[in-house]
Amino acid sequence: MRLMLLSLLAACGGGSDPCEEANCAEAPGDDDDDGTDETGDTGPTFDGIVPQGFTIFAFYGVDDSGYLHGWTSATGDVLPQVSIVIYDSGDFDPCTVTFFIDDPNVAVSPWVFEDETEDITNPDMNHVGFDVPVDALVQTDGCEAWNVDEYGDVADLVFPHDWGVGIGELRSDIEDLVVEGIDGGEWMTDLYDDGNMVGASWQADVWEPTTWASHTAYANPVNNWVVEDDEAYIPAADILASQGTLPVGVYTLQPVYTWGFDTYFK
Repeated sequence: MRLMLLSLLAACGGGSDPCEEANCAEAPGDDDDDGTDETGDTGPTFDGIVPQGFTIFAFYGVDDSGYLHGWTSATGDVLPQVSIVIYDSGDFDPCTVTFFIDDPNVAVSPWVFEDETEDITNPDMNHVGFDVPVDALVQTDGCEAWNVDEYGDVADLVFPHDWGVGIGELRSDIEDLVVEGIDGGEWMTDLYDDGNMVGASWQADVWEPTTWASHTAYANPVNNWVVEDDEAYIPAADILASQGTLPVGVYTLQPVYTWGFDTYFK
């Protein structure tokens, strides 16, 4: 099975993380399997998105007291946000459920956990993260073709779960993927080579253990909460040396894998 990072494909490695438990998600648009069995039966079809894989993205500012903070980019004012992105098995665009956080009292804190992925060299993780608050504003995008009759309301499906994201060291297998290079992901390798990439984690109550360091991240500096140059970065060494908090800046959490939708949501 293959895993998808947007348009990037990477081989699924062994391990006990949710990727292996879900047997990993096929990349949307995979041409290896057209869904037809030996009899020519294409199986059940639905008018709308047939969810295959999901993952998480996050974008958030952190102030000098460790609290989440909004910022201004070239496109306007931005709130801290965490997005669950669900990928279709066919040609539909992804369906995204985003939590917008407009609460000035949400702060990052130390996340110390053991990542139980097999064959990694650094299972003991010291990250800095936060939980999505229950009063976050929920918004969907690209979900017009979501099959409500088959799967129920997508926001109702995602919202009740506990989600969170963290920043810290790169898990060794994720680092190996980035170093080796992912098709279409040269920018990730460049970010790593320039010393600007760190690891990231997510937690959810849809699996056990709840927390896995299966993502990457980077940060942009701000001037009066304006991102003046989205190609200027906070060095990874400064982020990792922050001792239980994070330097002031805007953080982007970027996934490497998708996970099987049906394994966790049905």
